[in-house]
Amino acid sequence: MLKVYDLMKYIEEIAPSEKALSFDNVGLMTGSRDKEVRGILCCLDLTREVIYEAVEEGVNTIITHHPFIFDPVKRLDEDNVRGKLLGMAVRYELNVLSAHTNWDFAEKGVNHALCVKIGLKDIREDEYMQHRFGVLDKEMDISEFCEHVKDRLQAKFVKVVIPEGLERKKIKVVGVSCGSFDGESAWIYENGVDCLVTGEVKHSQAIDLNMHGFVTISAGHYETEVWGMDAMADIISKRFGDKTRILKSVRQKNPFILR
Repeated sequence: MLKVYDLMKYIEEIAPSEKALSFDNVGLMTGSRDKEVRGILCCLDLTREVIYEAVEEGVNTIITHHPFIFDPVKRLDEDNVRGKLLGMAVRYELNVLSAHTNWDFAEKGVNHALCVKIGLKDIREDEYMQHRFGVLDKEMDISEFCEHVKDRLQAKFVKVVIPEGLERKKIKVVGVSCGSFDGESAWIYENGVDCLVTGEVKHSQAIDLNMHGFVTISAGHYETEVWGMDAMADIISKRFGDKTRILKSVRQKNPFILR
């Protein structure tokens, strides 16, 4: 019998909580370590649609990337959206676990999955043990690489920072920083990265990247991280697939749409 505790122990092995950034909240959000796991659903965010998906599939355990409970909860107030969802999770007796920045930086975590999805080879970890970089099979110009990224990540569009004088730059070595760019740029220079692929970049950070001379592709938070939870499902399936069902959410969706 697979217990929530067993699943938590394994997640700790593949995504140690010590890798999580200090502001983060990872681990068990709702439920009990002693409960039996009757199916696992992996997703990026806990939403009403994901909860219904779990219930309809007969699954009682959800692993999310983004922690649903981030700030301290002072009251369970179902008059607001997050309170209502938390109440739903409790009423349906769901075990909800989150692996966030600890999974971003893990050996086979989100950044690694993003490298694989883009098609990078010789994937390496930077000296800060957070970012990843690798090499493309062939050199591409910026426009060609943008189309490559859009196709691989199923992104409808990307935003690009192209510093003056680098319009014809060839892309071979690619660095990745999933989700929200953290502002750290030293590793890009130190590892000879030709282009950074990240999720979202603040305006001020884009200015800095431009001044640093780094070609940067902002492909979307969802588009750069959803593959990491697919990877989580695959890895957990190899360990517990003979004990319970492991599903990838088909109802999760990007909150942004293109008009």
